[in-house]
Amino acid sequence: MRIVLDCNTVVSASLLEDSLSRRVVNWVIINCEILVSDEVYSEISEVLKRPKFKKYFPDREPDNLLIQIAAVAQQVETSEKITACPDPKDDMYLELAIAGQADCIVTGDKALLDLHPFRNVPIIFPAEFVRQFI
Repeated sequence: MRIVLDCNTVVSASLLEDSLSRRVVNWVIINCEILVSDEVYSEISEVLKRPKFKKYFPDREPDNLLIQIAAVAQQVETSEKITACPDPKDDMYLELAIAGQADCIVTGDKALLDLHPFRNVPIIFPAEFVRQFI
C-alpha cells in the first residue's frame, strides 16, 4: 500500500509518542510504502524545528521520526500542479498522491479531508486508517 502522510500526522506522531498518529506512522513505516517529495519533507522538517515544539524534544532531535520515514520512503517527483485546496500549501499532498499513485492520504487537516476522495484517492483521519488497516 502506497501512503502519503501529511505534516499534521507526522508532527503529531513526533510530539506524542503514545498518540494514534504515532501508531499509524510506526505501522506504515513497517508495512507500507511511504511517498514523500522534497517539498513535503521540507515542510515537515521546518514545522518540527519551530521554537514552540522545542519542549517536546528535551533529550532528542525533533526530526528523529522524520529521518526514520525518509530512510524507507520512496522519493517522488511531482509534475502536475494542482489547485484544489483552500490552503494552497496543502496542494502539495494532492500532487504527491497523484504523482506517486497513492492508495490514501492520512491527515487530520479538515481542508484536505473535505476533498475526500480526491481523484479516487481516499483522504482519511489517522483513526479511520487504524480502523481500516491496523
